Amino acid sequence: MSDRSSTTPPPPPGWDPAQGAPAGPPPAAEQARSRSWFARHKILTGILAVLAVFAVGGALSGGDDADSTAAQTSVEPAHASTEEGTGSSASSQGSTADESAAEEEDATAKKKAGATTAPRLGDSVEVGDFTVRVTDVEPGVEWIGDSTFGEGPQGQFVKVYVTVENTGSEADYFLDSEQKLVDDQDRQHSTSSSAWLLDEESLFLTEINPGNKVEGVLLYDVPVDAVPVAVDLQSGWLGKAVRVTLDG
Repeated sequence: MSDRSSTTPPPPPGWDPAQGAPAGPPPAAEQARSRSWFARHKILTGILAVLAVFAVGGALSGGDDADSTAAQTSVEPAHASTEEGTGSSASSQGSTADESAAEEEDATAKKKAGATTAPRLGDSVEVGDFTVRVTDVEPGVEWIGDSTFGEGPQGQFVKVYVTVENTGSEADYFLDSEQKLVDDQDRQHSTSSSAWLLDEESLFLTEINPGNKVEGVLLYDVPVDAVPVAVDLQSGWLGKAVRVTLDG
């Protein structure tokens, strides 16, 4: 017997031995089911992709806005604090300015009040145990004494006429050397040593008994350009001087 009758040839391509028929390619429906969902729904996939992009962008934008809002919120109190500090500083400066203005007005008022109440020519003032009244002033005097015994000034003589009354209980000396003449440059001038030439008008070392009153002249030798404006009257080294203005 020949060997070819016992040899089984190989099955042809595509043959399915279990079913006794060719296997063939898989049906189209199975191929379609085997593909992914995204591959089978391309249009819907594209729409979803676009929506996803917008969602991510919105989330990022929302985060930036939140950060910006938080930053503004944290900065605004600082501005508020700065404004409060500025307002407080301005208020403090305003109060200081008001206080300074009030002090200046008070000083001006006191100065005016002092000027209106200061003794003037013709007023009687208390100087220690004496009551003194300046009655007149004569500047520009060029000679004192007589033709035999007389003297001219270094600058100009100024005569200040006064009335002095002892209101104390004991005799006391009214010293002309304690009385100062004040000029328009606020310079103080002592009485002149030439006052002895005034004879009975001189108040040099004049002793006045209690209750008595004398009239006399205080003599000063001052520069030609000096304008007498006041007399500072005083009694004793420790006594307080009283200024009498000469503008009448």
